[in-house]
Amino acid sequence: MPPVLQELVEYWRTVRERLGRVPSLSDIKLMDIYKIAPRLFIADRIKTEDGIIRYRWRYWGTTLSRFAGVDVTGKYLDETHDEKANAAAMKFYEWSLEQGEPHHSRQGIRVIGSQKAFWDYERVIVPLMDKAGQPGHIVGVYFSQQEGQSSKSESLPNERISYSFPDS
Repeated sequence: MPPVLQELVEYWRTVRERLGRVPSLSDIKLMDIYKIAPRLFIADRIKTEDGIIRYRWRYWGTTLSRFAGVDVTGKYLDETHDEKANAAAMKFYEWSLEQGEPHHSRQGIRVIGSQKAFWDYERVIVPLMDKAGQPGHIVGVYFSQQEGQSSKSESLPNERISYSFPDS
């Protein structure tokens, strides 16, 4: 796992150990992880009146905006990802929140509204609780070997790997 991803996981685990529970958003001090902030995102889990779960991008780092070609802060996941990518992200986000564990994956994605055709990346997410102690937020970091390169591929990679890692 790239060091930038490991940094978020190690920080999250340190906070969880200190608290004895999955941290809440207010337990995370962004100044403690400011070096990875440009690659960081925060997504809020929102349950609509009709019971539908949606995620809204609270924060989308500058490196992510530059690489993806669009800033998605304030938009919803289903507005920035096609149906297939939205379903995959929701699956990972919900798993992480339900299990109270980090999730790491390698995959590719297209971002709606971006000039980039394709983004191949590694990503780690960690779950955070809301003020009421319920699953409420996902914090994640992206890393791509393609940073700084023009992405012209029109197809997704043949191999997709996703996995989570247990507590060690």
